[in-house]
Amino acid sequence: MYLRVDTDLNKIVTTSDIADLCTAIAGTGGTPDGSNDPITLKGYHWIDPNGRYVLGDDGVLRDPVALRTWSRLLSNSNPDPKDAHITRNKTYEATSQATLVQSVLSDLEKFNHPAVNYEVDIAKLPDNVNIGDTVYLVDEDEQLFLSARVLELTYSYSNESGTATLGDYLIETSQIDPQYRALAQELAKQNKGKDGTDAVVLNVSSVNGNMFKNTGISTILTVSISVGDSILDTAEKMHEVFGADAYLQWQVKNAGELEFKDVSLTDTRLSDGGFLFAVSAADVNNKSTFKCELYY
Repeated sequence: MYLRVDTDLNKIVTTSDIADLCTAIAGTGGTPDGSNDPITLKGYHWIDPNGRYVLGDDGVLRDPVALRTWSRLLSNSNPDPKDAHITRNKTYEATSQATLVQSVLSDLEKFNHPAVNYEVDIAKLPDNVNIGDTVYLVDEDEQLFLSARVLELTYSYSNESGTATLGDYLIETSQIDPQYRALAQELAKQNKGKDGTDAVVLNVSSVNGNMFKNTGISTILTVSISVGDSILDTAEKMHEVFGADAYLQWQVKNAGELEFKDVSLTDTRLSDGGFLFAVSAADVNNKSTFKCELYY
């Protein structure tokens, strides 16, 4: 479900909380069978495959990247502090160090930045949105893209307004590249009648425009099809209008390639019949261009 400010939403208000923030965690696990003491990560050898997190001999897992932002020693004269971590002591049920380090890592990834909530003022609330659903929201003016689970939902039927509270732990934010407008125009496929009222226009919205550089940023490409005054944003709606044989064909062209190549219709990155295309850095060879076409 995709909602946009000035279309479906009035505004998105951001609040943050650093009460649980930390840059390091000392984890204690459960007590294994045959032992009298709970396990820790002291003496355990583990190397982060991504090179960000560091496990010390003292059993504390640290995030040097977050430290550069949150260390109390940070100053103009010390822009890259190496000490003064915000360390939390946490207890887990894991009874092996291999499992414990993954539990600690998961928490550190969750708490190494402020907890953020987004209060969403809804102008037009779809009838099929429920608590627990995942929704996607776009605020072009603030260059904000959200993917979040609905934690709380209130709706006034008397004035047809609603408010949703979204949880931070499922939210992804990124800048919306102004080039995505050009992408939508480039990928528009039109089939106009005599007066233009039955025009078919395919639009693709993207977090990062039509060119993706391999910088570790993931994104979601979304498709909407305009048919006259109607908007088709699901495979079900597309089939109702164009028939059961209608389908979306995605194509990709990587840097150095002369032609676009089809993306398989059964590709696991596609969902809802191709109306959603999840693209990660692993899918991009230096620089890639994506496009989509409607066949019916």
